[in-house]
Amino acid sequence: MANQDRYLQMYRGRWRYWRRVPKAVQDLDTRGVVQVSLGTSDKTKARIRRDAQEEADNLYWAALQTGGDPEKAADRYDAAKARAKALGVTFRSLDELIAEAPIDELVKRINMLDGKTGVQKTHEAEAVLGAVPQKRMKISDAYEEFIQKCLHRGIGRQERQTGQEL
Repeated sequence: MANQDRYLQMYRGRWRYWRRVPKAVQDLDTRGVVQVSLGTSDKTKARIRRDAQEEADNLYWAALQTGGDPEKAADRYDAAKARAKALGVTFRSLDELIAEAPIDELVKRINMLDGKTGVQKTHEAEAVLGAVPQKRMKISDAYEEFIQKCLHRGIGRQERQTGQEL
């Protein structure tokens, strides 16, 4: 059974994610130790945020080991989304933030980067500011997603509710 409190450390009444960089990638990720405040004193919330941070780090380290292949851009995007979730924000693209987000949300996200340096700052900026290109969807995957959404559209509705024959 896995330790349910792995990588969790209480610091000044708040939980933080604390994890050593694996030896296999230490030459590529020079941080040595990853320390991220989880922004909560609630252990249950900390575990959820830790899981997202752990997944983001695992994806990042896997991408480092594969040599940063352009095919791995999707992994980078997924890692940024997971890291944003771990930091307590919803991932939104930079274009979306600029066009739609209130100024106080932008300031909050920028302030989250205070005290971060190097690789950690880069990856957290990608996450909280949406500064990573969105993954491109293949036409076949888009078609499948469209079909799935359409299938669920009329379930449990009467003909008069949908405005069309089912």
